[in-house]
Amino acid sequence: MEKLRRETGETIHLAVLDECEIVLIERLKSPHATRHVEPLGGRAPVLVTATGKAMLAQMPEADIERVYGEAVRADSQASAVSAALPLSDLLVELRDIASRGYATTASWCAGVVATGAAISGPDRRPIAAIIISTPAARATADARSLHAQLIVAAVSQIAEHLS
Repeated sequence: MEKLRRETGETIHLAVLDECEIVLIERLKSPHATRHVEPLGGRAPVLVTATGKAMLAQMPEADIERVYGEAVRADSQASAVSAALPLSDLLVELRDIASRGYATTASWCAGVVATGAAISGPDRRPIAAIIISTPAARATADARSLHAQLIVAAVSQIAEHLS
């Protein structure tokens, strides 16, 4: 996580899935005065966050459907700036995320672009996700491309250590 923060200059979050919500368990703050920081222990909707989508993309479809059914009724979903996609559309998006290895979204918090990737265990199921949170003003196309490359490399390195 520290390496990602140094390479990007942005806030790095680590989160886990708890039922149908994402829970932030660690963060390293950006050195920039303008930055996005979520509170440790804070909960977020799984269906609209880069964290949640990255983790869902690594799950079997039956698990996705179960989580979706619970998540659309969760209190945290009401706090998102965008509504959750219909399940059929989400499944299409999750296939794209799984093939490229990362998720991006600006639908959780206004003015923030997030790039996230799931950390999978030896059984290939997601155990956590790392997220780069970037204020929209710094989220240029070049920055988003770099963040995607860096986060995919980071979770790959972590996965090697877990196996």
